[in-house]
Amino acid sequence: MRGSSFQLHRWVPSLEKFDPQNALPHLIAAQKIEIEQVLHGNVPQRREDEPPAWQNAMAAAFQSAKLDTYSSQRKALHRRVLNRYHVSDPELIADDYWFYGLPSYGVANSFRYAELLLASAQVAETQGHNKAASNKYLSIAHFGVLLTPSASMFCERAEQAYTRLAALAAKSRRPEEAAFYAFLADQERETKAQESSPRYARFTRNQVAHWDADLARRSGAAMLLSGALLLATLFAVFLRSRSLRRSSLRPGGIAIALGVSSSLAFLVSSVVLRLSYQPYSEILERYIRDGDETGLTNLRAFLARAYAPIGSGWLNPRQDYESYFWFVVIVLCALALLAAVLRYFQTRPQANATI
Repeated sequence: MRGSSFQLHRWVPSLEKFDPQNALPHLIAAQKIEIEQVLHGNVPQRREDEPPAWQNAMAAAFQSAKLDTYSSQRKALHRRVLNRYHVSDPELIADDYWFYGLPSYGVANSFRYAELLLASAQVAETQGHNKAASNKYLSIAHFGVLLTPSASMFCERAEQAYTRLAALAAKSRRPEEAAFYAFLADQERETKAQESSPRYARFTRNQVAHWDADLARRSGAAMLLSGALLLATLFAVFLRSRSLRRSSLRPGGIAIALGVSSSLAFLVSSVVLRLSYQPYSEILERYIRDGDETGLTNLRAFLARAYAPIGSGWLNPRQDYESYFWFVVIVLCALALLAAVLRYFQTRPQANATI
């Protein structure tokens, strides 16, 4: 971390000198300050307590003329590296997706600084400093424009800024300007309402990719369970025979049934896991080989769901926990039924002989 911090001290000023109108180096500088606070356990509890260096970096980012994250350049570089060294790492492709192309702390820092600006502008407005308040509101609105096409995540802050700008313009008897800001606020409000609606959420959510990811996770869980059961069965057979010689092994009927069923379950789950991954592996290979970006959205949606730990409940914790709970219950019931059936067939010939 010390080496990375030292490099950032050199890289950020160089990047700022190379591209002085870009907000990216300021966002990186703010992230560096944030990371150092986390490492030293000195995270401010209130946004007003952020250090001046962080506030200055975010202020410079909000006042920048553009925001270029060099996403296309980094994507091309990743593709050349993957091609040259024959590496198939989907994380490099989906990296920009996780944080909207911004530094990892960029989204959270943008929200926090926008809230800080809003609070400061409201104080200035109550004190009669309308010009200073307008500049702060305009800074928020301007940064929301820079975030396009990811501005949807910032639309609530932009809506509040436009609403206050419309009120200040109306107060200063500038009806045309007030109508313009009110129109922009309505647009942000409509965007927010549209993206928060269940219909829009169902439309944008990639159901097929999520279903494939869930199937992959469940297949992985089934592989682990069946593999553990197979190993336990083999261990029990070796322990019962007290020898590793093949001729001395005498597995019972239950052991044979458990071994066969767990082997079949392991085979089926591995095939299902392979089939669920196969389409997205082909998407990655096409992108690395030909630069074909068709299906990258599906790949990112699949990775976002598939990388969630078992039982974590990526979107619906209750549904996820219930799913795995009943999965375990069904497996245990199937094993109990199999053991009962085998036990029945083992005892039935003895009963007939007695009669």
